[in-house]
Amino acid sequence: MYGPALEEGETADPLNPLWEVTAEDLGPELVVGPLRDMVASGELEEEPGEGSGRVYTGPLTFRLVVDGEMVQEVAEGLLEVDAEGIPVRMESTGETWRARVDFTEVGGSVEVVDPQRGPELGGEGLEVLHAPVCGELEFYGRGWRVRADAWEMSCDRAMEISGLLGPESERVEFALGYTGTGMDTFIVDREVACTGMRDHVPGLSGAESPWSLVDCTPAAATGVTDPDWEEWEEWEFAPSTLIRFLRVR
Repeated sequence: MYGPALEEGETADPLNPLWEVTAEDLGPELVVGPLRDMVASGELEEEPGEGSGRVYTGPLTFRLVVDGEMVQEVAEGLLEVDAEGIPVRMESTGETWRARVDFTEVGGSVEVVDPQRGPELGGEGLEVLHAPVCGELEFYGRGWRVRADAWEMSCDRAMEISGLLGPESERVEFALGYTGTGMDTFIVDREVACTGMRDHVPGLSGAESPWSLVDCTPAAATGVTDPDWEEWEEWEFAPSTLIRFLRVR
């Protein structure tokens, strides 16, 4: 789910994330599960549709994501198929919700574009508000939820990257030239940059302030080096967020 991006200097409050739906909740079963319910109900009815097609109706329970939570409702289901048995239309009508899906093509390729913020990504001014929470990890002595914020970032990959953070892994480089007293930058597999920052806590000095994991973004080495610093590399960081960390304790 996307919404207006935060203004510069603003930060999202990660303590009480609204999104409680897991990645598994959003799989194909979200669509095919209610149809299986309808078939297994024992009350399935069949009648002619347009041309040589057929229309099937019966009771089912369908699920929707509402305000970050999964809700379900008993409803009357409908599935229309054409003469070859290919789905044409699917409907679920309950007391509160009505959902309809029109199928326009079967077997064709699908291009999915992530509308994240940034002009080059076609989503300037957008921010990912809700995304699947993939799991939890301990880092900086605190607990974090790992959220996959990009469509190309799977939960398995997000958890793999998160588990590599720290100086111990050979797959992680510590970006010293991009790191100060208040920021850590870990580059994983030379393609993802994950950052941590010191929190500003009134009454505590910088050295006493705790650290927070922030997010992970795409990273790429440019191959350009400063002649005076031959061992240093320059990196570019893309604006899209791949992984976001939400503090839970």
